[in-house]
Amino acid sequence: MIRFENIYKKYDNGVVALDGIDLNIKKGEFIFIVGASGAGKSTLLKLLTREELPTRGNVFFENTNITKLSRRQVPFYRRKLGVVFQDFKLLNNKTVFENVAYALEIIGTNRNEIKRRVPIVLSLVNLNDRANSYPTELSGGESQRVAIARAVVNNPKLLMADEPTGNLDIDTAFEIMEILENINKKGTTILMATHAKNIVDQYNKRVINIKNGQIIRDEIGGYYSEEV
Repeated sequence: MIRFENIYKKYDNGVVALDGIDLNIKKGEFIFIVGASGAGKSTLLKLLTREELPTRGNVFFENTNITKLSRRQVPFYRRKLGVVFQDFKLLNNKTVFENVAYALEIIGTNRNEIKRRVPIVLSLVNLNDRANSYPTELSGGESQRVAIARAVVNNPKLLMADEPTGNLDIDTAFEIMEILENINKKGTTILMATHAKNIVDQYNKRVINIKNGQIIRDEIGGYYSEEV
């Protein structure tokens, strides 16, 4: 489904974020990407969203070389993706329902389809009773669940989560993980960048460890190594 070929990424300030990355990801996998701050985890995800381009190398998504996409093609490609951030990025002037609906509105989904799909994903994240609440009225865990609902309402093939439990207490973090697990079981591929050792060690997923821009460990049923 996803292939990184000999990826080298050097920023304009001289920082080498990724160096010699070769990586294959299969449809339906749930992968933890671990590593210290600045190791290259977020850059890897930004290459997939096309926020960044590699200095050298190619990234393929479903056999399409996304590094070669034109600016006009990028928004259509991004419809295949869902992204969840550590800081939620909700719109405070919109209700929970409206925040999720907005992800469909911007791609031209008709009103009846929005009314049908938003309650389905709010049910998936156990937030139907908060549909008319505003972000300022939500807890951190509820806000992250809204962010997840917004990310998956368009049925993405790939969900990327960048430190999605970083601002949450441990019990809430595990609630978020159960939701991500359920989404993955429905067929969505998930890449999750995280520092959460307890979560990585408990869920027994594939773990990719990045250090100084290089993959130092790629292990099925892995753990959170102290090498990060």
